[in-house]
Amino acid sequence: MTTEIMPAQNLPQIKGVKDVPYDELFVSGHRTCQGCESALVMRHMVKAAGPRTIVLGSTGCMYVANTTYYTTPWVVPWMHTQLGASGSAALGTAAGLKVLMRKGKLKNEKINVIAFCGDGGGADMGIGAISATLTHKDYNCLVLLYDNESYANTDIQLSSQTPYGAVTTFSPSGDKKRLMHTRWKKNVPGMLAAGHPESRYIAAGCAAYAVDLMNKIRKALELGGPTFV
Repeated sequence: MTTEIMPAQNLPQIKGVKDVPYDELFVSGHRTCQGCESALVMRHMVKAAGPRTIVLGSTGCMYVANTTYYTTPWVVPWMHTQLGASGSAALGTAAGLKVLMRKGKLKNEKINVIAFCGDGGGADMGIGAISATLTHKDYNCLVLLYDNESYANTDIQLSSQTPYGAVTTFSPSGDKKRLMHTRWKKNVPGMLAAGHPESRYIAAGCAAYAVDLMNKIRKALELGGPTFV
């Protein structure tokens, strides 16, 4: 029996909206706000990945809104992880699967590992864990950062993803010029791509362009190794 995990899945690129999978793996039952883009990202993400997927989520909007008492919108296996630990959780899960397959306790098959995080869990407090994960090229996992451009779960505080001049609770409008008003948005994909040549794939997408986002997720999972979207 081989000791290596195969690339995550055979996931062909989607040509158009008619080719999008019908399976709904992120369903009703969550408590997101009306028009929540992050919930749409979750739906696109798991549609692209398919049912043989383990999803990990750090503390944030998509944790709080998706864990109503005794209910969850996730059809696939899901686990909560600490704020800032999405990269570590992805790597640990991928390593655990590899060990179980090597020991014959788990069938050697293609299982996707995806960890998602928001501004705080990814761009700010979690950037170190994501950086470390991207250096471990022998493990298959994807880290997905959904960009709220603020700490959306705790009343719209400013994050490193907040655009220049935006109004938040930490950078309110008014005549007084505040330090937070003059910060430019952090280019997380660019930073990670420049600093992690070991990673096979790093990309940016948008929920409004569903097919493009799904194809980027599929490409990341197909290539294997640690990837980031």
